[in-house]
Amino acid sequence: FLTPPDEKLQLNDIVRGSMEIDTNILDDKVLFKSDGMPTYHLANIVDDHLMEITHVIRGEEWLPSLALHK
Repeated sequence: FLTPPDEKLQLNDIVRGSMEIDTNILDDKVLFKSDGMPTYHLANIVDDHLMEITHVIRGEEWLPSLALHK
């Protein structure tokens, strides 16, 4: 998916509180491989949705990806 340029995303992390992420530091993600198979970025979100996941606990090293999974 294409990340919109020049925006500030306001996100809320239960542990860290309010966070702001500049979309200019995010890269665009590929959702389907050239063979038509979904990538992790798409499959993970669909799987969480189908399992009705509402909260995710992630390590601090994953905070930069929070905006991608909003």
